[in-house]
Amino acid sequence: MQLATILRNTQEQSKQLLEIAKTGVERAILLQRGYANEKDEERAISWMSQQLEALGVDLG
Repeated sequence: MQLATILRNTQEQSKQLLEIAKTGVERAILLQRGYANEKDEERAISWMSQQLEALGVDLG
């Protein structure tokens, strides 16, 4: 694989990770402000885990 391709793939994955993190923070803020509940928190964590898994990211 050429370096340019590797860099493009890495850049795209970084963008996707940033979007996942932004969404997670937005949902956490809603929860903190009382606009969400524990069920919403569970769904948010599940969604983030699914997104990370789809990208092949292992936080373990």
